[in-house]
Amino acid sequence: MLVEEEKRMLSKRAQSGFTLVELCIVMAIMAILMALGIRPYRDWVENNKIRNAAESISSGLMLARSEAVTRNTSVNLTLAAGTSSAWTVGCTVPVAGTCPAAIHNRQESEGSSGAITVLSPAGRTITFNNLGRMTLPLVPGSIDINIDNTSLPAATSNDLRVNVSVGGGIRVCNPNVVAPDARAC
Repeated sequence: MLVEEEKRMLSKRAQSGFTLVELCIVMAIMAILMALGIRPYRDWVENNKIRNAAESISSGLMLARSEAVTRNTSVNLTLAAGTSSAWTVGCTVPVAGTCPAAIHNRQESEGSSGAITVLSPAGRTITFNNLGRMTLPLVPGSIDINIDNTSLPAATSNDLRVNVSVGGGIRVCNPNVVAPDARAC
């Protein structure tokens, strides 16, 4: 009786686990599912880089406007040369001890990548006066700063635009959406 019980236990142990065929089928199914999900995930990550750059520039503009009001002087936000998303906020006329040339800055490597392009047809420097109004560039109406990701095809890229009004209002909007959608520019 003891021998029969041992045989039964041995046969149960030998049957536990997965066969090589079962493991191969599971691996093939997982590979197919991952292949289907990689492209949308990559697009989502790249579109988040656009969002990060737009929100960063918007935050920098708000900082420049609030520093201008707080310090009672003109303060600039200067976008880095080229198409980079880096920027620096500083006083228009630096005064030692009270208003430095660089109050705060953001590097391109902080949240976005070299694939992000920032284009501002009105120039790379935006100045706010002590009342929080935009004084430079001298253009009628508002100015737009367009943010795009060159590593994405146009069909999947969620381009954004930072709009700055003469009165100092700052807004992030989507140029590809039409009104009455609140995201429209």
